[in-house]
Order: sequence, then C-alpha cells, then structure tokens
Amino acid sequence: MEVQELERKAIAVELHDGLLSDLAAVNLSLGAKIASLEETGHPLASELRKLLTIHQRTMKEARRIMNRLRPSVLDELGVIPAVQGLCREFAELHPHIHIECKLEAKADEIPDSIKIVIFRVVQEALTNSAQHGRGTLVKIFLRKFSDRIEFIAEDNGEGFNLEKVKMGVGLQSMQERVKISGGEFQIESKIGQGTTIRATWRCS
Repeated sequence: MEVQELERKAIAVELHDGLLSDLAAVNLSLGAKIASLEETGHPLASELRKLLTIHQRTMKEARRIMNRLRPSVLDELGVIPAVQGLCREFAELHPHIHIECKLEAKADEIPDSIKIVIFRVVQEALTNSAQHGRGTLVKIFLRKFSDRIEFIAEDNGEGFNLEKVKMGVGLQSMQERVKISGGEFQIESKIGQGTTIRATWRCS
C-alpha cells in the first residue's frame, strides 16, 4: 500500500507541475486574446470564448483526477479536511444524493498508519454508493472510542443479497486495505434496505 500511495503521489505531482501548469498558461493566454478581440468586436471572439469554456472544463477534470490520485490537502492539512473535501466533491457531483458527513474523531487521535487507509475507504465507499446504491442519502461517520476507531458508511440505496452477489473490485479493495492495516471490515446489505460498510481498528 505504501508503494501504491507513493506512485499515486508521484503521478499527481507530475499532473500538477506538468499538465495543469501548461493548461493554466494556455488559459491565461487565450483569455487575454479573447478580451482583446472583444474590445474590437471581432467575430472570432465568441467562438474562442466557447473554446475557452471547454478548455476550463478540461482543467477542472484534470484537477479532479489529480485530487483523486492524491489530494494535496491530505499531505498539507491532514485526513479530516481531506475526507471533508471528498464529501463536498460528492455533493457537487451528485446533487440528487444528500450526504451527511459526521467526523467526530480528531486528527491526532488517528494513528498515522491508518490515515491513508481511512481516506481510501471513504473514497471507495462514496464511489460505490454513487455507482451502485441508487439511493438518495449517504451517511459517513468517523468516530474515536476509548478502545477503537470506527468508520461507517450507510446509504438507503437498493442494497443486494450478500450470499448471491460477489463483491466488486471496490468492496474488495476496501476489505483488503482495512485487513492489511490491522482492522476489521464488515458489510451489511439487504435488497431494498440499503448498505452499511463498517471498518474498525482497535487501539489502546
């Protein structure tokens, strides 16, 4: 997992320093050119303005991919702001799904060894709810008890039969990350009753 995270971070840095840097330069240059043409009433201005809109959308998508690989806020501010950012992004991308993000644990209460695991589990849980849950509500909980740290993701989606449906790549990835980091992983789901994902790490 450490090697994978280092690779993700390296690719994210390359995107930021290379691709996004060049896209930003084009954005500034094109914007200045359009402003100049608009002042003279040149007919190309409106067409270039459309291209600028597409270009800015491309920049936004590149930034989203970079943040999904390794958000800078995770290294700069920590896991709690990073998870809050995931919840905000989820709300923007899926306005038809209400999200409740209740992060009661504090950053200094979470061992460094599981911070990135928690972030990736939240990321996968939200992705699964959006792609497969087809519900209208997602709840995210992160709590610190005297003897454990607990993460819960609940949705009111369609749910599935655990005995008949094989876990997908996302759920398997979450399970593997949690177990490798010394935690316990559980899934509860019933058709028509949504899905609950629970990850628990024991601590002193």
